[in-house]
Amino acid sequence: MKCISCRFATVDETASDKHWKAYQCGNPKSEYHKSLINISENGDKHKRISWSGCERGERKVKPIAEKTQIALPPSRLSGANGSQVLPQAHAGI
Repeated sequence: MKCISCRFATVDETASDKHWKAYQCGNPKSEYHKSLINISENGDKHKRISWSGCERGERKVKPIAEKTQIALPPSRLSGANGSQVLPQAHAGI
């Protein structure tokens, strides 16, 4: 999984400066643990996370998705009981 999509990619305030946020890998199982993941091999600072990632990454869950899972009954969630989202949900599209 790419670092930019991984939930373990977090801002490292101690390595950041006034005009740049440093991102580090916070996954203790990753080979990149505690590495700054928006710096090139030459030491150039990138605004966005540029590392390709590792096999130990876990996809971020957006806050809106977490709220949706809590708010909707299980029968309305994709994959519930082996089914898909109800067709009515996409009827207006």
